[in-house]
Amino acid sequence: MVVEPDNLIDRYIDAGCDIVIVHAEACLHLHRTLKYIADTGAVPGVALNPHTPPELINEVKDLLGLALVMTVNPGFGGQKYISSMEPKIKRVAEILDGLDCDIEVDGGIGVETASGAVQAGANVLVSGSALYKDPKGLENAVKELRTKFEIICKSLCSKIKSINQTLTNIETNVLMSCDLLQVCPPHYGIPATIL
Repeated sequence: MVVEPDNLIDRYIDAGCDIVIVHAEACLHLHRTLKYIADTGAVPGVALNPHTPPELINEVKDLLGLALVMTVNPGFGGQKYISSMEPKIKRVAEILDGLDCDIEVDGGIGVETASGAVQAGANVLVSGSALYKDPKGLENAVKELRTKFEIICKSLCSKIKSINQTLTNIETNVLMSCDLLQVCPPHYGIPATIL
């Protein structure tokens, strides 16, 4: 976390950063900062610390390409994942629904915690200590995390297909009801749905 990130944005862009994430708490004028990042051609992102309400992004969501929900307090690696951030991740996903914006989580992400974050709505996971402290090595840790992520995604896809089928069935029933209403108009003040 950088205090007064506005003073450093150009340096990050000049160094080749495609995405610039600022902590909401560090910006005096968050809207202006995100707009400036977007104007440089980089993807603007905002990080929300654990104590920051998700509704903070409501007024800047149209500028965001990424929303980062911190699942630890920023400062140092190796902290434990704060699972109580999962409802916050879900709320951020609701706020950003329909927008082209990634939802990233950072802090305590590993094989054991990835599932909760992804099921809450995250599609970008940042993992540090869990990867580098794996007793079987970095390559093994990355493989395990990717495998876990694929399993989670397949499970979510299956749930989405089931929901879509249910919606299709509801739509079919509604269309059939509408057809019945046209075929059997109300008589004597009795709605067709009762006939």
